[in-house]
Amino acid sequence: MDYLSDLLDRAEAFARESGQSVKTVSGKLFGNGSRIADYRAGKVSPTLGTLKVAEARLKALKSGSETEAA
Repeated sequence: MDYLSDLLDRAEAFARESGQSVKTVSGKLFGNGSRIADYRAGKVSPTLGTLKVAEARLKALKSGSETEAA
């Protein structure tokens, strides 16, 4: 599994566990509610910088520090 797929899987799992929609989590991680779906569909590709920021935001969300993720 590649890094992007792993990150998207973890983001979707977090959405389920937290009771948030995938669009909401996508917005929090990528600043765009449809970005997870776009990445899954291959419509766009993230930069390495985008992935690093999303990873940090997901970590902050999981730790309960939503203000840190913003």
